[in-house]
Amino acid sequence: MDTKDAVKCGADKLMLTASEAMVVSELLKDLVKLDSVTVALQSESLTMSEVRDLFDHSISKYPAMKKYLSSNASILNNPVLEQVITGKEESGDEKESQVSFAQQALKRRRLTGPSEVYVDTAFILPTSNICERLFSQSKLIFTDQRRVMKPATLEMLVLLKANCTLW
Repeated sequence: MDTKDAVKCGADKLMLTASEAMVVSELLKDLVKLDSVTVALQSESLTMSEVRDLFDHSISKYPAMKKYLSSNASILNNPVLEQVITGKEESGDEKESQVSFAQQALKRRRLTGPSEVYVDTAFILPTSNICERLFSQSKLIFTDQRRVMKPATLEMLVLLKANCTLW
């Protein structure tokens, strides 16, 4: 369609200007970068500390994402667990401002006791990817023809499908 046909049809109002096309191409480049992060997040071997590294890198490139991806984001159910699993701790100033004087005294008392050795948590895998795959497989098994099947039968089919490599 050339320009004259576009004007006749009224499609010229929908076409992007040169500056708008440049903005769209820049946004597309950003989306390709973010898509690589989402693909990496779907890996089964990805650990929680690697997820945190991906999020931190995304935040450094796109600061607007800090609200959603930071280690103290409001959408986290348990920020303490996030910090423990990923091994990232708050700076000393942030900790002191949140801890009362009495808690600091009790903490000092605990620190003088024997130190414990913690197991490395880098091996903890995110279960959400595994669960998403399981539910996707369940959706494929639970077709319209199988809607009347009992839950126990569906559970057995999903179990067999998930563990097909073992039998």
